[in-house]
Amino acid sequence: MSLFQSHFFIAFFCLLCFGLSAQYELMDIDFTVNDELKAMPLTGGFTTPQFSNIDLNRDGVQDLVVFDREGAIVLSFIFDEEDEQWTFAPEFNDIFPELRNFLFVSDYNNDGVEDLFTYSHIPGIGGIQVFRGREENGSLAFDPVTFGNHRDIIEYENNSGGYNNAYVSIIDHPEIVDIDGDGDMDVLSWEPSGSYIYFYKNMAVERDLSLDSLIFTLEDRCWAKIYESEFSENLFLSDNPNTCARGLQEDGGGVASARHAGSTIGARDLDGNGLMDLLIGDIGSNQLVALYNGGTLDNAFGVDQDVNYPSSDITVQFNRFLSPYFVDVNNDGEDELIVAPNSSASARNQNFIWQYNNDNSSESDGFAAQFVKENFLEELTVDLNAHSVPAIADVNQDGLPDILVGTFGIQREAGMVEPRMYLFLNTGTETQPSFELANDDYLEMSRFPGNQHQGLAPAFGDIDGDGDTDLVVGSFSGGLFYFENIAGQGAPFAFATEVIDFATIDVGQFSTPQIIDVNGDGLGDLLIGERNGNSVDGLACGNINYFENTGSIGEPTFEADEQMAPNTPCFGEIFTRATNEFTGYSSPQLLPFEDQYLLLTGSQSRQILLYEQGEDLDDPMILLEEPLGDLRVGQRSHPRFYDLNNNGQFELIVGNSRGGLAIYNTPWRIDGTSSFRSQLAEEHVQLYPNPGSTGFRLASDQLRIEKVECFTSVGQSVRTWSGQRDWYSLSDLPSGLYWIRVATTEGALTKKWVKY
Repeated sequence: MSLFQSHFFIAFFCLLCFGLSAQYELMDIDFTVNDELKAMPLTGGFTTPQFSNIDLNRDGVQDLVVFDREGAIVLSFIFDEEDEQWTFAPEFNDIFPELRNFLFVSDYNNDGVEDLFTYSHIPGIGGIQVFRGREENGSLAFDPVTFGNHRDIIEYENNSGGYNNAYVSIIDHPEIVDIDGDGDMDVLSWEPSGSYIYFYKNMAVERDLSLDSLIFTLEDRCWAKIYESEFSENLFLSDNPNTCARGLQEDGGGVASARHAGSTIGARDLDGNGLMDLLIGDIGSNQLVALYNGGTLDNAFGVDQDVNYPSSDITVQFNRFLSPYFVDVNNDGEDELIVAPNSSASARNQNFIWQYNNDNSSESDGFAAQFVKENFLEELTVDLNAHSVPAIADVNQDGLPDILVGTFGIQREAGMVEPRMYLFLNTGTETQPSFELANDDYLEMSRFPGNQHQGLAPAFGDIDGDGDTDLVVGSFSGGLFYFENIAGQGAPFAFATEVIDFATIDVGQFSTPQIIDVNGDGLGDLLIGERNGNSVDGLACGNINYFENTGSIGEPTFEADEQMAPNTPCFGEIFTRATNEFTGYSSPQLLPFEDQYLLLTGSQSRQILLYEQGEDLDDPMILLEEPLGDLRVGQRSHPRFYDLNNNGQFELIVGNSRGGLAIYNTPWRIDGTSSFRSQLAEEHVQLYPNPGSTGFRLASDQLRIEKVECFTSVGQSVRTWSGQRDWYSLSDLPSGLYWIRVATTEGALTKKWVKY
């Protein structure tokens, strides 16, 4: 067993004893953007949020759960009645089961505990799965509802006595609410061609059954008798409450072809007549259409529409494929309207969660939308558009680590992307980091607009071996930008003009690099993650590429073809793609520990993965933990270990598809040991001078020193000595903070050392 393996198993045992989740807690770190201190900066961001009320802590106050479709992740928010504001409460996220595509929260069986509706768990079957809520020791828990059929999804009785699934398209957002006013939950969903709305009627009340029963019939194949236009936001309304509307006529007299599928539904009595009206979003529209119901409870009939909803105030008009949500966002007992994207495709990714209040004095008067803001919840968090990739370095050389975040870029309208990197400078202290946005277009990457350079992924490191920190940036193109640091050691970073398509490297799509000297020759090699995967001799083998630097000091040189020696397209044979998906989105960070390597990587949907080196670096790496710390951070995760607060332990900084950040404590020391590993007391070994300029001395309390090792803040071992010495020289290292691990006959300890 390797030394690292022994450390790992000690840590693993301790984690089992003390609780895994307790070792990866979200940190409380200040972030300031445009002089505004964010109230809850580390939510991870939003892309396609869906909103529901739920009493998370069972105190009788309506809280908020946000399901982000893009990230397939739940975000929980507690309402503080005293301060009348929302607080991010990630401790509630894990009570929710796996959710897909949509989330509805509703107490369908009227037992006082909320239940959940989400997309079908069966691949290839469009439908609805249900989870029944219950209270367990004062907390919420959810159990999947079994229907007695082989699929355990909502079905309806067909005319032949059999059952069919209540259909929901994989991209649609249906509505689950009491449509006909009889006290049980019904379903409205677009039929497969996307032109008509199916009404699935819950028969529990009609058949005198318990509300626990979810027995449905397909009651109406064109609810409200409308037909959605294939050419515009307009709805075709019927002139007969008993006849379905039809689309435009072709020259030959037939009905025009069915429209493209992709629509959302929100139901609410908008005009106060006691009937459910609809707000409808469409995949081809940047607006909502209001449909007004002038029929009866038993026979809905669309009699009017507002294609510029709300035409009486600021019209919803900011994105493609919008979805409406009626939720109580201030606990006043009345609903507000939240509008957000249902898809990240062609989506405006700034100021895209719009809030409208009800201007009517009473709920019974209907809903008169009054615009309030365009950044509900966004304004409280760090949300950097989409696809955030963090990189950490001391950019201004003040002794504190800063954070550079690459992103998808700003998309103001369909097809118009401005690539962006955001620089957060650390304005805190050595032990308490605090970050402030210093540049929202670092290195002016917006100069490279268009799809090829969206999805920027920065990485710091000394690629040319001259002792200072350079920068490479990956992108959608699969290639790299190279920025050589020409400032010199100890000076704030200053970069030469970028080299585009550096070394003509191209790994396919979404290159995500790391600079690290793998072979110990003093030159930074490249480890590059990618969207898809690679093969050797026709067999899939992984999706992390290794490029060896074969140049010299000041002249980094690479063979562009990852298949050509000394490169490899399948480093460690790591493949981050899940078995049921086509993309993997690897995002690697290789970390040296003793004479071994640890590899941390993100993925499309497998969360954060942790690997250990095999016997040799050429061998397949060994999966140690999936997901790391049992963390659920969303899709397209980009994890990075770094010691942000100089406590000798790694923090975990994570970007994701939603464009935000999360930062966690971890149990891992930068010297490769677990935080639970027995350490010598501080007084047994003295290190001096500290700070020092060229090196240090060690004095031990009658203990024989066997090994001394120096680590950087990212855990990279930069110097190793065997046995006791009079002087440990580090004159060639740049200024900064280092960690010195001292192994003796009686154990080990790690000390902080600052070089000035």
